Formats: sequence, structure tokens, C-alpha cells
Amino acid sequence: MTPRTAFLRTLPAHGFAPSEADVAALGAALPAGDIDRRFENEVRAFAREFWALQAGERKARWDALAARAMGGTAAWLHDLAPGLGVVHRRHTEPDSAELAAVVRDLFVLRPRVRADRRLRWLTERAADFPRWVAAARVVLAEDMPLARLEPRLFDWLARGTPPPRFDDAACLEHRDRWRWRKKWKSRLIYSGAILAVVVHIALLSVDAYGTRARQKAGSSKFTRAEIQAFLRYERGDQLRPPPMGWREWMDAGRPGLEGAR
Repeated sequence: MTPRTAFLRTLPAHGFAPSEADVAALGAALPAGDIDRRFENEVRAFAREFWALQAGERKARWDALAARAMGGTAAWLHDLAPGLGVVHRRHTEPDSAELAAVVRDLFVLRPRVRADRRLRWLTERAADFPRWVAAARVVLAEDMPLARLEPRLFDWLARGTPPPRFDDAACLEHRDRWRWRKKWKSRLIYSGAILAVVVHIALLSVDAYGTRARQKAGSSKFTRAEIQAFLRYERGDQLRPPPMGWREWMDAGRPGLEGAR
């Protein structure tokens, strides 16, 4: 029985409220991948509840998570630290209240998602951008600690002009074209490797054929009787002079042995 199965079977006896010791023991028995996923889920839940918590409770939750931070999620948890002491203030002016809510929503997101949401929010408000520039001035004056959590958003609003709008269709087309080129580049490399192997095998075959042809051509210079005489000379007394042509036969690689034996 695995530790997880044993833990689940004890839940009904504890009213589905296990003790901290049992939970800690299960955490020690879980594989590293499961522990990482569990930690990520806890940080994600903390991010969802971030602004609903009082500053003291927020800090306590963050400290408990930071004590066992691991993996890439630890960087996300670290990015949430600047907001631990920021108090949630109410804004009476609708635009500044909406902008403050946008800052709070952006702050708890992962960096890549945060950047994408920020860009979309800015480009979608390009038509009435001066209105949000004015709202930014109010937030900066009334809620500077919150504004410091999203400096890039206020940098764009301070410029007074929205970022250029990106055509999603064009971006997707560029992405698909890049993937198509990458796919065909891989195929060409693979085909080139196969072609190189085929050419190499063909060259080896040609070389082997040429060797056999040369051997055959060499053996045709010597008659069967001559080759048999050469063999008798090698098996016999070599103190006597070799037969005529024996030296040339040796230099040619002793061709024609198969047919002479």
C-alpha cells in the first residue's frame, strides 16, 4: 500500500480533517514531482486570496510558503513579497478605482501572463487613453504603495500614448510560418543525413566492385597452369629459382587462387 493510499483511507476516521503531522508525513513520502505540484497549487491559491487577506495574515501565509519554497514557483512567490504590506484602499472616483483594481489583478499573476494582460489592457483603451492617464495621476497621488507594484503600467500611462496594437492574426501567421520553416528545416537535415548514408554505402559498394574487378583483371594475366606452378613452388623447396612471373603474381596480390586449387 502506498503512503498516499494509506493517508486517504484514514481520512474518514478523522472526519476528513487530518492532523498536521499526518499531512507532513505524507509530504515527506510523496515523490518530488508531486511535492512541486502541491507547492505550486498552494502558491496559486495564495495569489487568488492575496488581496482578500489582511496584511498580517498575508505575511504569515507568505512566510509559511517561503520556508519550503522550491522549483520555479519559488520565483513567483518571491515576486509577491513587495505587496505583503500594501493596504487595500478604497477609491471614490470610478476610473481610479478601476485602475487600482487592474494593478491588484496584474500584480499576483506570473510574469509572462502579467505582461500579456498589461499589454492587452493598454491597447484596448487606446481610444480614451487620456482618461486613464488622468486616473493614473489620482492613483499615484492617493495610493503610491499600490502604484509601485506595477511600474511598467504607470510608465506607459505617464507617456500619454498607448503601446502599438499587435494584430493577433499576423502574429499567429508569423508563428505558423516559423513553425513551418522549422519543420521543413528538420526534415531537410534528416533527409540530408539519409542521403549521406546512402552515398557512403554506394561508394563502398563501388569500391568493393572495383577491387573485385581489379582482382579479376589481375587473375586474367596468369593462366591456371602458371598459378598452380606458383603454388607448387611455395609449397616446395624455395631454394631453387622461382618460376617465371611469380614475382609479378605476388605483387598483384596472388590473384586466381580460387580457380587454381
